Amino acid sequence: MNMESSFPITTKTPNTPEFTDYGISIAIVKDELDQYICYGSFVTPLTKSDLSHKSLVLTINSNGRFKVIAPFKDTILFNEDIILTKNSKVGYFQLNIMTYLDITLPGEYHTICSIDKFLSNIEHFNIS
Repeated sequence: MNMESSFPITTKTPNTPEFTDYGISIAIVKDELDQYICYGSFVTPLTKSDLSHKSLVLTINSNGRFKVIAPFKDTILFNEDIILTKNSKVGYFQLNIMTYLDITLPGEYHTICSIDKFLSNIEHFNIS
């Protein structure tokens, strides 16, 4: 898959983590173009607030520097981007981490995503 685009993607892939409870989960994978891609999935309760892609926040930290991004804030989303179940909203995303870094210095990077009170696991990757 060519991830040169800086647009976030809302589809499920074989790299997308799975889980069965409310929450958010991510996995960082280095692709064939040496880009670090954050694959994620979320399950949020049905509420009046929009606990979906628009509420997603990505945080990247390295050596005391950090970047906080709302990657879907200005993205048009379609009804098909969210799967509605009896009690929840399910969604998937892919984010090219490299497009959000102003400077890519060698070192260890830590990434976490959140939607409202739901926090993902922390993923680490190294840039050399």
